[in-house]
Amino acid sequence: MDKFEKHAKESLLAIGKMVKIARISKDLTQDQLSKMSGISKPIISSIESGECNFTIQTLIALSNALNLYIDINLSMKKH
Repeated sequence: MDKFEKHAKESLLAIGKMVKIARISKDLTQDQLSKMSGISKPIISSIESGECNFTIQTLIALSNALNLYIDINLSMKKH
């Protein structure tokens, strides 16, 4: 696994953990979040476990359903 792949995997795991924490803090099941967001339960499960390389649209749908603000910070760095 190269440096980029490692960083991507770590990012997916971190986002998945945040989604799960937000869902649980709102006393929602994955099924309830699925109905609220329009994202299938298997995809939500896969995101929460860090196994899904999801789209920005999926992240926005989940954040809207969970009433979360998304702050994406990108920077250009030389490798």
